Amino acid sequence: MEYKINLLAPAVGDQIGAVGTVLKAGRTLTVCRLEVFGIQGRDRSLVATGQPRPARVRPVTFCGWFRRGRCRARPVP
Repeated sequence: MEYKINLLAPAVGDQIGAVGTVLKAGRTLTVCRLEVFGIQGRDRSLVATGQPRPARVRPVTFCGWFRRGRCRARPVP
């Protein structure tokens, strides 16, 4: 997993907004793009960009014996 962020300018305005976009969703990694804006009325200015690459994690289930140490976690089908 990797997270890269570029701070471009101070955030000026009444609100801060962000837009995230998935560029490519792979089997184990997903490549995304992030843009953060400072919003003043109808004007918005770009204050930061980012490119997170989160890793996909499969959920697991646990059987009833897990608390007693008699069961192993197994992936959800």
